[in-house]
Amino acid sequence: MTAPLMAMVLLEKPLSFDQNMAAAVIASFPASAKAKLHAVKNDGTSLQITFDDMKFTVVSVPEPMALQGFAKAFSNPGGEAFEPMIAAHRAKLIITCAHPGNGFGEVVMAATTVHLLARKFGDLGVPLGGYWVSSERLCNWAEFTDYADAVLPAFDNDPDTVFPTRYWVSVQMTLDGERFGGETQGLRPFMGYELNLEPLAWPLADVAERLVGTVTYLFWHGPVLKDGDTLGVSEAERFRLTLDGNRMKMALEMTKRQEHSK
Repeated sequence: MTAPLMAMVLLEKPLSFDQNMAAAVIASFPASAKAKLHAVKNDGTSLQITFDDMKFTVVSVPEPMALQGFAKAFSNPGGEAFEPMIAAHRAKLIITCAHPGNGFGEVVMAATTVHLLARKFGDLGVPLGGYWVSSERLCNWAEFTDYADAVLPAFDNDPDTVFPTRYWVSVQMTLDGERFGGETQGLRPFMGYELNLEPLAWPLADVAERLVGTVTYLFWHGPVLKDGDTLGVSEAERFRLTLDGNRMKMALEMTKRQEHSK
């Protein structure tokens, strides 16, 4: 699990870093995290911050991202609503953790830190929205802020922390004749693979629910699914798991859902 984690903040105008900004951002973190955060470099347009053994880079770019760079985000349901926000942004912040670690807990903490750094530095400028690069998901600033607030308990190792899995991981539905399947985007940094649910003769909503539910299960339990495993969603359903490169394929092995196979 070595894929980098990256968030982008869309800004109304460029933001320059002064010598006090990093200290102010670190001071705003939960008390349990402050002692572990250190600013190690500030050249006016980029910062380097460490958290334990992880390194984070915050870069201020005085240019917007081209519209075509958000093509995948536009393909998501409701994506066209973000066009005014994209058209209005004139600069961006890019927050990166290039090496988030190898353990699931380390990667989740790195993602949490990336998200919170993006929120805190974004608030120092005029933020319009947030973009999670690995999932290619956009959201407005209020939603991005809500996600950041939700992950704060993770710094205190709260097991009930609600992670924004539907933002960090997107789900794309596929159509094969009259059968629906789906695949994730953005899960690999956390689990080492993306999920690929092979086409089923089920209603689209049921297929989406099964895929999203599996992502949620993995975030609660970690990367417990292995090549050759059988995932028992219920007594009536079993999915055979096959790892193919960086994709974990889910194929229905047994079902009593006769109403969906007619």
